[in-house]
Amino acid sequence: MDLLYISLAYKYVMLTLMLAEANLASGKLEIPNWQPITYAQVETYNISAPRMRTGGSLDTTNGVFGFGENKLQFMQWPEPNSDLPLRERQLQWSKLPSLVDTNGAYQLAINWLTRLEVDVVALEKKHPVSVLQQFFYPGGDINQPPVLLPRFEVRWGKNPSLPAVWVSIYGPTKSPLFIRQEDGSFIRRPEVIKPEAIKNLLSITNADFAVWTLMQKSNLVVRSAGNTYSTLVFPDVIREGKSSDRGQSQSIVKPKPTISPAKKTRILPAVDRQ
Repeated sequence: MDLLYISLAYKYVMLTLMLAEANLASGKLEIPNWQPITYAQVETYNISAPRMRTGGSLDTTNGVFGFGENKLQFMQWPEPNSDLPLRERQLQWSKLPSLVDTNGAYQLAINWLTRLEVDVVALEKKHPVSVLQQFFYPGGDINQPPVLLPRFEVRWGKNPSLPAVWVSIYGPTKSPLFIRQEDGSFIRRPEVIKPEAIKNLLSITNADFAVWTLMQKSNLVVRSAGNTYSTLVFPDVIREGKSSDRGQSQSIVKPKPTISPAKKTRILPAVDRQ
């Protein structure tokens, strides 16, 4: 048995379902001006060999989405003014009012996690929470008072540098910048692809799948899906990768902008969550 083998059928189904899950999850968060991702907006994708790990990633013009253990665990969206150098971006952000404070950032974070079907009660029983706000020194002089920025981070974990769950929030629009779940055990949403469907997908030969009709492929996706989606975006063409489809597969490779700059944060006083 080749543990690194990825069939065209599995690749097609997993890519379709990852895109559907990314769109569904982003839609639940009510991000301002959010539009569903189309296949044309996928710049790169990466699919893991399912006999090793059921997961993958999508890098799109609308954001980056990572799947681990058959569930969506990482979501990141482009930051405002990401085309500017870090210092200029900080200066721009420092002039903007935030629509939330630390308490509001915490409430947004737990609301988003709840919408993503994360068991927040179980999460907080196991991992302590802290709320942080970014700041910077306009002149680069650390002896001068820092200027707070309208960006907040809510982290669950004993080590703030290695949190189990981590949510970053842009205060001027009350929007998420990223949601990371290093510990995916609190996700209660069903798996992206049915585990029992994987064996069947790997058994379909690439030669056979290449001549399937769109109707056959779409029916295969629906039968294999662990969740129900009102809309599915089907890839135009899925080709065999290098090394006979062993290991991870990538396609549609384009240069991509940096989404998240280096940052400084500080822990603020404990927030009142009553």
